[in-house]
Amino acid sequence: MVAYWLMKSEPHVYPYEQLVADGWTHWMG
Repeated sequence: MVAYWLMKSEPHVYPYEQLVADGWTHWMG
């Protein structure tokens, strides 16, 4: 069983660099 998921978002909505800076995030999709 997977312990986590990586979900794609459009760069103008939530860029990967922001995820790296935040360290983690909640997915509200």
